[in-house]
Amino acid sequence: MATTPPPAFKKRTLYEILGVEHDANAIDIGMAYKARLGAIKRSANVDPSELTLLNEAYHVLCMPNERAAYDARLLTAAEKAAAAESAASPDLVVETDDEPELIWKNKYALGGAGLLLLVVIFWTFKSSPTPAPVVAPVAPKLVAPPVVPPPAPVARSGEELFAALSPSIARITVFDVGGHAVGIGSGVVIAPGTLVTNCHVATAGG
Repeated sequence: MATTPPPAFKKRTLYEILGVEHDANAIDIGMAYKARLGAIKRSANVDPSELTLLNEAYHVLCMPNERAAYDARLLTAAEKAAAAESAASPDLVVETDDEPELIWKNKYALGGAGLLLLVVIFWTFKSSPTPAPVVAPVAPKLVAPPVVPPPAPVARSGEELFAALSPSIARITVFDVGGHAVGIGSGVVIAPGTLVTNCHVATAGG
């Protein structure tokens, strides 16, 4: 008669040692650590190994990085245990469906699909209008205006210059307070109401 082997000893997790849930926050972990530490110290027979496990559980779970790494190892171990249990169970039966017959295995269906594809491609290219060539616009050429040279200077005699400038030349007579002529000169009209003359003419009656 076959005997059933004794169940394997289940190792406690750090959460079970502290007596907290997996989603416990830092405050819950600190309070649970103080409560468990006080209970162990009040015990008549203090177990050193239990005290060591309690300190290890507290230091790992209160550090975020170490706690995350421990949770990852814990999850991997749980998945391996579940897979081993499933593999050892005689009641587990993996059912597989028969592979359906693929349509491409039928040569007649494959030939019809190829012919249909050729017809579609032919009518697509036949019905598509040929696009008109795109002609880039030609920019108009800029023509520079012709350069007109200035007129050549014309030589004039003294009589011609006097005849041309005489309308702008005025004769100036300077009188003193008593009405006597004290100076005679000439001036040039440069604008309406404006006459330019020499300084000795303008200050003759001064």
